Amino acid sequence: MLSYNVLVVDDDTGIRDLLEGLLEEEGYNVAAARNGREALELLRQRTELGPHVILLDLMMPVLDGYGVMETLAADPLLRGSHAIIVMSAAQRLMGSHFELANALLPKPFAIDDVLEMVSQWTHRITHPDEEKGQHGAQPTTG
Repeated sequence: MLSYNVLVVDDDTGIRDLLEGLLEEEGYNVAAARNGREALELLRQRTELGPHVILLDLMMPVLDGYGVMETLAADPLLRGSHAIIVMSAAQRLMGSHFELANALLPKPFAIDDVLEMVSQWTHRITHPDEEKGQHGAQPTTG
């Protein structure tokens, strides 16, 4: 069985630890970052590994989720290999950021919704030929 990579980016230790443990139990390779700057450093260090999916909080110190999405969008080497699932209490993203995310996972979220969304996006990012008719699809919500 293939093992997919997930990067969890959240300044809340409880959420970060919960998601890291849950996803590892499901067989994912999980890395975690406390803020956007740490996330970008991890992505740059591990470009050959992925991750396939980034679970990204919006409101964080140092560099927030909006800043991470803008940086990834400006760097094709980093952006092309990832699906971004934004975790936020907001029910929608502001302005152009909507187009930078693949999906929105509203907080608070159910564990089943997290697992379903990560599974869905790891499949989409690793089987792009099955998604040919989906170019430009709008972000989905859980």
